[in-house]
Parts: sequence; structure tokens; C-alpha cells
Amino acid sequence: MTNRVAELSKKINSGDQSVPGKVLGIVMALITAAIGVAMLYVSDYLVAYVMLYLNLDWDIYPGVFSFGSSLISIAFLFILSRAEGFVTRGEKKHLIKFNKIEGIDIVAAFTIAMALLAIVTTYMLIATLISQYLESFNKAIEEYAAAVDTYTPEKEHYVWDQILYILSITFLVPISEEFAFRGVVFGAFNRRLNAAWAIGISAAIFGILHGVSIHIGYALLSGVIIGICYYAFDSIFVTILIHAFFNFAGSAVIELCDVLGIPSSSVPSFYSLKFLLIVPAGFFIAKKIESRRKNKKMFDLEAIVDEQA
Repeated sequence: MTNRVAELSKKINSGDQSVPGKVLGIVMALITAAIGVAMLYVSDYLVAYVMLYLNLDWDIYPGVFSFGSSLISIAFLFILSRAEGFVTRGEKKHLIKFNKIEGIDIVAAFTIAMALLAIVTTYMLIATLISQYLESFNKAIEEYAAAVDTYTPEKEHYVWDQILYILSITFLVPISEEFAFRGVVFGAFNRRLNAAWAIGISAAIFGILHGVSIHIGYALLSGVIIGICYYAFDSIFVTILIHAFFNFAGSAVIELCDVLGIPSSSVPSFYSLKFLLIVPAGFFIAKKIESRRKNKKMFDLEAIVDEQA
């Protein structure tokens, strides 16, 4: 049975350009992507069930829910990425690329994250402006505000749970979502389609699954940019860092201020400075794409030489 699976997988990923081969490859990519996304929901339901069994209200303990769900989904997605290599006896490359990064890549990740935050902030400012004239936009803004207000004075909550939530959205959620959307979804489609299609599909799923209408827009935009970064830097570590920096500066810092008793309004946003980082962020991405293309050309040339030798 295992031999048959390995042979079928090899045929699917052997570059078969026939119509049935392409269709089969895309179907397999859809199934793999669906499994990856499903693992996020399965993790949520598992933690929700355990909390229900322990009589813990996830509205009161959102930190426990987010922390537990993210940990489980990280484990599931990592196993999915590694299991393929075992089942197909090494015929497939791992879905999630754990290539090493350098110090300059960390700087690039921070720069891109702050530039992305400036873009998203601009998006929200424009949406808020439009909401003054369109009732539908106004309702969407209100829905978004209600969705992101995890901890409010009106809601019962505990400081330790809020700290757990901060740790989760800063570290675990970025790992979980990057494993799912850039690792599994992008990886599955990038095998059978070109990178542009893989970026677009992974970004669309990333945006749609964020739920709230206003949130979908900037999640889609963020998904495209982070997807391009995953292609450019060829490492999940870079996109995890971008996501982590973004989440901390955009959300976690507000919760941290609340824990420390500091008004979040007193923390400078540095919006103008972040906006200025869009140019260097674009430079980092462009240089990496150029470097990747050069490396691919060198690899292809070496392959031709080896064939002729």
C-alpha cells in the first residue's frame, strides 16, 4: 500500500504536463491545503471541548483558548509537513521551508512588518473615513472593533490570561498561521502552479478565513505581501518574524499597556516613520527576488552541464 502511495505521489509530482496529470496535481493540492486549514479548526474545537469539559468560559479565558489552540495546530501542521516525506519515501520536498536566515533577514522582516502596519493603518483610516458616509461601512467598522476588543473593562478577565494572550498572538499565532497559509497552502499550490497563483490562492484563503468584512480586506492585502516575502526569502522563519512583529506592534502592545496600567494612547504610533519604511521594505523584497532568480538560473545551468557531461 505504501509503495502504491509513493508511486502515485511520484507520478503526480514528476512534472506530468498532460491534462489528467495537471488536474490530478491541482486536486491533490486542494486536498492538502484543505487538510492544513482544517487542522486550525480541529485545534480550535479540541481546545473548546476541553475548556467546556473543565467548565472554562473562552470569553473569560481567551488567552487559554488561543494559546492551547495555537500549540496544537503548530504540532499538527509540522507533522503534516514532515509526514509527506515519510509516506512518499522522500519523493516530495517538505511543504514548509525551514531554510536558515541571516541577521540582515531579521532586519528586513522588521522593516517589512512596520511598512505593512503602515499600509494596513492607512487602509483602516480610509475605511473609517468612508464609514462616515456609508452606513454599511460604519456597521463593518463596528463589527471589526467588537471582534478585536478581546479584553474590555466590561468583560470579566484575569491578568495572567491576558499575558498568555499576548504571548500567543505575538509568538504562537504567527507560527500557526504561517505554517498553515504560507507553509502548507502556498507549498501545496506552488508545486503544481506558479508562485503567483500560489500567493494569490493562499492570500485569498487567509483573507476569507479572518471573517469580519473589514478584516478580510486587509488580511487579503497582508496575505499577498507576506506570500511574496515567503517566495522571496524562501524561508518560513522570515514570514513568522514579519507576522510576529506585525501582531505585537498592531495588537499585543495595546494589551501589554493595559496589563502595565499604561494608557495605550500614550504610546507613540510612529505612523509617518512606518510609512517611510515602505521603500526600504520594497528594496529588501526586490533584492531577494532578484537573488533567487539568479540562483535558479545558476542551478539550471549546472543541471544542463551535468546532463551534457
